[in-house]
Amino acid sequence: MKIRDDGLRYGLVTRVLHWGIAGLLLYQLGGVVAGAALGETPLTEAWGSSHKTVGGLLFVLAVLRALWGFYNLATRPTGIGGVVGRLAGIGHLVLYGLMLACRPWRFCASMARAAPMRFLA
Repeated sequence: MKIRDDGLRYGLVTRVLHWGIAGLLLYQLGGVVAGAALGETPLTEAWGSSHKTVGGLLFVLAVLRALWGFYNLATRPTGIGGVVGRLAGIGHLVLYGLMLACRPWRFCASMARAAPMRFLA
């Protein structure tokens, strides 16, 4: 498998970033669902204690993914067409937009209440 995208297939770096982000998002979602379903338990508290760290890692991976995507823009595969392809593209744009906006938004909220924000804690 090639490192870079080649017009027909996504490369290794793109795939690792994509599925790494997907796995971390599922982990975050699982924590939210477990917290809502189980309430405050040792499991959900332990899961929730990693929320900021995983969120920081997600932000870093999303920035790297965006930069890598721009670097490979000329050689990216075209993807599937039609309604499904367009919806997938819109869904990805929304997800990446939210991931890229959450950290700066949280930083501004912390600054507004004069509380320190730890990046990976």
